[in-house]
This record gives sequence, C-alpha cells and structure tokens, in this order.
Amino acid sequence: MFQVVTVSASPERGHVIRHLVHGTGQLLPLRELELPMDEGTAQRVMAMHHPDAIIVDLTGGEDSVLAAYLLRRNAPDVPVIGLGGSEEVHASLAGIGIGAFTPERPSARELLSAVGMALHKSCGEVEDKLLSFLPAKAGGGCSTVVLNAAAGLAQLGKKVAVVEADLRSGVLQFLLDVPVEHSIQALLADSAEIDSFRLRNCAVEAHKVDWLLTSRALDMPAPSWYDYFRLFEALRPKYDYILVDLPELINAATVEFVRRSKHVFAVTTPELLALRLCSQRLAELAYWSVPDERIRLVINRYHAEDLPAAEIEAMARRPVAQVLPNNYRAARTAATEGNPVALDCPLGQAFRQFCCGIAGVEFQQASTGLAGRLKSVFARS
Repeated sequence: MFQVVTVSASPERGHVIRHLVHGTGQLLPLRELELPMDEGTAQRVMAMHHPDAIIVDLTGGEDSVLAAYLLRRNAPDVPVIGLGGSEEVHASLAGIGIGAFTPERPSARELLSAVGMALHKSCGEVEDKLLSFLPAKAGGGCSTVVLNAAAGLAQLGKKVAVVEADLRSGVLQFLLDVPVEHSIQALLADSAEIDSFRLRNCAVEAHKVDWLLTSRALDMPAPSWYDYFRLFEALRPKYDYILVDLPELINAATVEFVRRSKHVFAVTTPELLALRLCSQRLAELAYWSVPDERIRLVINRYHAEDLPAAEIEAMARRPVAQVLPNNYRAARTAATEGNPVALDCPLGQAFRQFCCGIAGVEFQQASTGLAGRLKSVFARS
C-alpha cells in the first residue's frame, strides 16, 4: 500500500477524504491534517513521516495553496495530488509541480489513478538500468535469452537482478535448476513491506545474479502496477541492471516495466508465424505508448538460410539488437546443467556480444580453439 498524508479544508471534508482513501484499498493514511497550515507544522510532519504521496484538499482556497506550497518546499521529492479547487487555484499551483488533480469528490478509482499519475511524474521516468524482454510467442526462447543476458552482464562485473514477471508460465527455475522457497508472488502480495531483508530472502543467487522467481501458484492474488512499482523502487538502488522476463501479453500490471525500461527487447524466432506474432507484440507496445526508439529486436535460433536480419529489421521497422544463431545442442546442454550457454561456441559468443552492447563494453571475439570449433560443427549437425 502507498502511505499518504492528507490535508482537508474542514472536518466534513476530512471525513470525505478519509472515506475515499480507505476505499481505494491501496492507500494508507499516515497523518490527517486540517487547514490552515503554517511552516512549522509542514516541517514537523515531513520530518516525522515519509509518505509516498500527499493529498491536499483544494477547496480551502488560499489556505490550500499555501499548504501545498509549504509541503512541497519541505518534501520536494514527494508528489502532491490536489482534490477539487477552482481553475484559479489550479493555475496558482502550476508552478510548484502538483502531480495531478481530481474532482472535488472523486471516486476511489479516480483518486488512485491520480496518485499513480503523480508518482510516475515524480519518480516513474525511464530507467537506464531497467531492461524488459517480451516474447513474440511462447516457446521462442525468451527466458533463455534473459538467463544468458543476466549471466553475461554479471560476468562483465555488473550487479544484476532478474524479475520473472511471467507468473503463470515462468521456466527460469527449471533452466537454472534451483528451488523456489520464497516466490515473487509472495513478495508482491505484501509490496508495501518490501525491504532489503525481504528482497534477500526472496532472491535466489545463481551465476552471480539475484533471481526473483515465480512459483507458478494459482492461489496467489494477481499483482497490480503499484506492486511492481514498489518492487522496482526497492531494487533500483541495489543493482546496475534489472532484467524483466515478461509474459507474452502486456497487462495493466506489467506495463509498469515496459513504460519505464530503457529498452524493450522483443524476442522472436525468424519463422513467419513468430514474425507475424512479433508484429502484434509491437502493436501492443505502441498501444501502451512505448516509443519506437526504445524497442529492439532479438532474433533467436537463427539459421544462415533464414530471412536476412536486415529484411526482418525493415519489416518490423525496429532495429535488431542481436542475432543469436541456432545451436540446439549447446542450449540443451546448458539447460540440463542449469548453466548459461558456454562461451566456447558461436551462440555463447553471440550472447557475450549482446551483453557487451548493453553494457557499452567493447566486444572481442574469443578464439574457441580446435575443440570448440569441432564442437560447434557437430552441434549444427
């Protein structure tokens, strides 16, 4: 739940706002204040409490404007939501960064939506360390790409976390061959209580990466965008990169990741069906207002006789970030052993190149030697 401080213009308005806050089911009042407010009160409240948002009743006219100004001055990083108020009041507050406005008597849904809008304006910008991976279709190897990208970035000395957002069909547990004692669903079910201890307790460490994995349980509540918002805010200061393994269909919860990711990698294989579904995934990203310039393609299981990558790029009107050659034997061996693909084969080198591109590190082709070259020849047979 998001913790809020509320300011009302009267006891009657305080009752209305209290009812609205409780009605959202996602807002927890830390402190309820009434107008008028002075500098000392604003300082004490903001020093004592650390709310996620401040809700100010703007029906109090000049007193409301002053309260909003004082609270913003003492907590400039906390978004403020204004309830009601005249156009003149709204205009007078335009310069101090009010995050959102609602009607005088909003519904609980409208209030929660306004809080979300204000939070995203305040701290919901695109994040360079956040990367999302979206499968064109099931079975296209998106999770394998995520696993090897995460492990590869860790090999480059980066601190990496992976969020498995495909809660019903995630396979990272099997690819890594690790147990899941504390699932990401349990973490998200009580997102207001996420802290360093709970993150450590939930994360499975493998290949120098922290993995937040699904249990695929059917009896857990579906997360909302604010659960993922909380999770990312907790992860952000701890890691250089946060990779998200998405389900095929973006929803109102997982959109929290795609709209904040520096890049969304659409992972597709080169056959016609997958490319057609990839076009649908790209249209869905456009529906969720993800700019084209933040979308990249990863072509997985590529053969030399497949449609050239340049033609796929032209068809999709999105750049290809990496072509990953088909090497079933190397991928199967890695999955069987719970490891990333070995670097002594073309597929392992392609993953290395991909990670270097993400991290801005110069890629140097490794010499695999005779054994590695023979291995890659037989793997293609």
